[in-house]
Amino acid sequence: MHPVPAALLVALPLAVASLGWRNPVDALARGRFSRNFDAGDGYTAWTLCVPASSPDELPGFQAALPGVLHDLADAGVAAVGMDLPLSADAELRAATLAAAERLHVAWSVEHDPPAVAAHHRVASNGMLRTPVGDLNLGAKLPAGDGPWPLAVELLALHHGGDPPHRRDGALVIGAHRWEDPGHALPFMPYWVGFLDWDDPQSWGEHAAGDTVVIGACRLERELARFGRQPGTVAHSELIETILAGQRPRQAHPWLDLLLTLSTGAAAGALRRFVPRAGLVGPVLVGLLGVGGALLASLTGLFLTLTGPLLAGLCFGLAAARRR
Repeated sequence: MHPVPAALLVALPLAVASLGWRNPVDALARGRFSRNFDAGDGYTAWTLCVPASSPDELPGFQAALPGVLHDLADAGVAAVGMDLPLSADAELRAATLAAAERLHVAWSVEHDPPAVAAHHRVASNGMLRTPVGDLNLGAKLPAGDGPWPLAVELLALHHGGDPPHRRDGALVIGAHRWEDPGHALPFMPYWVGFLDWDDPQSWGEHAAGDTVVIGACRLERELARFGRQPGTVAHSELIETILAGQRPRQAHPWLDLLLTLSTGAAAGALRRFVPRAGLVGPVLVGLLGVGGALLASLTGLFLTLTGPLLAGLCFGLAAARRR
């Protein structure tokens, strides 16, 4: 069996590091770390899960939406995000829209939104996802002026101000300004609150003056950076991320390559000049690089993880062949 060429050993970690946000392994590992060590408590965004466990059960809960919206209005909820299709029945659809007139509502454009009132908005629930693994990383931003993500429109409605807009390269949402947002808004992990579908009497106590996202949580569970969770929860987490002033951002590819190269160089030097370290030493150097990248994620800077880990192993192997 021919040994792997040293050039390939050097190129592999660099190629992996260049993937950036597209690397699902990095996204999931970093997300689990964040969930364990950097999760915040949500105070403003609530999730109301339609308790349908199969698509066949959904129409029954769609029929209950007019009453649910009336109860949310009575509870004093500031704004509602509808991440749920309306019933195809014309009479029921009309009743749902009539009940929604009492609320500020952001309707998902993916769910055939109705003709909206002046105090309603049409939004998008589209998410940025890794090409492999389909991990939910954050809300996609439009190239122009809309439709904006559901969480962004919902937060703007909550503030009762102007619609979201771009100004001087920044995204402005009410009193909040997101500098250089790029093509997506990543969300951080939050322990958001859940309203009990069967206990509307408690909604006013919990969510008065706050926002509520309605969705079929059991039917829309997906893999996000923080593990498997309902897609509806991501909208609430993004609202809390914006309100907390967090600005998570993916590092520039050159920074990922620099971290990988420096980790690999240190691992290769250790292997060459301290032979007794074997491959354990270079791998430990790679793990130190991973640890540094994880610590950086606590500041909101997302660096490559698999890049330095592979660099420790691959550069160590390459250096051993040159001895």
